[in-house]
Amino acid sequence: MSLHSCDTDEAQYRQAAQNLVDSGLTTLGYEYFSLDCGWQGTTRNSTGGFTWNTTRIPSGVPALASFVHDLGLKFGVYSDAGYFSCDFVGGTAGWLGSLGNETLDAETFTSWGADLLKYDNCFAVSPMDFVDNDPPISLEPHYVAMRNALEATGRPVLFSICEWGLQDPARWASDVGNSWRISNDIGPPPSWDNLFRIINEVVPVTGFAGPGGFNDLDLLEVGNDGLTVEEQKTHFAFWAAVKSPLMISTDLTSPTDDTLDILSNQRIIALNQDTLGASIAFKRRYTNDHDVWAGPLADGSTVVRTCQFL
Repeated sequence: MSLHSCDTDEAQYRQAAQNLVDSGLTTLGYEYFSLDCGWQGTTRNSTGGFTWNTTRIPSGVPALASFVHDLGLKFGVYSDAGYFSCDFVGGTAGWLGSLGNETLDAETFTSWGADLLKYDNCFAVSPMDFVDNDPPISLEPHYVAMRNALEATGRPVLFSICEWGLQDPARWASDVGNSWRISNDIGPPPSWDNLFRIINEVVPVTGFAGPGGFNDLDLLEVGNDGLTVEEQKTHFAFWAAVKSPLMISTDLTSPTDDTLDILSNQRIIALNQDTLGASIAFKRRYTNDHDVWAGPLADGSTVVRTCQFL
């Protein structure tokens, strides 16, 4: 589960982690609880270390990580491969990024108890360039530097590369991270148009998914406004069959029956977790009607998925 809001505070983080456990979804394999943007500080400490926003996280990130671990969950943090991180206020927040501080930040995050790092891509070119969709530099070295720093800590950390599909990460990121975003954000707000855009964008790279490294189609929007229940079912099933990480991004305080039914569909979860790790691939398009996708499973059978044009 990723708590995806740049305005979230510690009480909300703790409640969301508790909600995840209380929902019963952890028994089905949802084992990570990950922060997104907004928890970071804006200045480093006296030794150059990464800091958190003490107003939003008064007990501190290590205490929050311990709370999450005590619930039986794994804990994820968020940083950025640029000078500052992404935000929802046009790049004016000034939250810390990790560019040039990879070794120290990896040591800090793992000392706090991080089991996952989502690594974003804002301000990658310069401290003045918030979002560059055609950067004049190679982005791969930014992610290699953090990969190496995480490995040097000796702690197993799931490394989630989030550079928005720029510079074709599916063709290099399997040696760098455990997942890589293949597109721009699904929202907010989510929409069928965004879903279909992402589905089209994964067409040429489905063959690069495999055990240990997967195409990331972005967060699940099941339970959020913007998609009908039937669209949410398609969304969930397609993400699962492509072997995208299934990261819940909805409020589980009082989820609807439809939301829980979709997220807890054990056959679809089993499809996502199939040990072969092979993505479905695009097979045929019936114009203005539907697409056909299919892929192999570990037991030798084949999964087939159709996607309707709505």
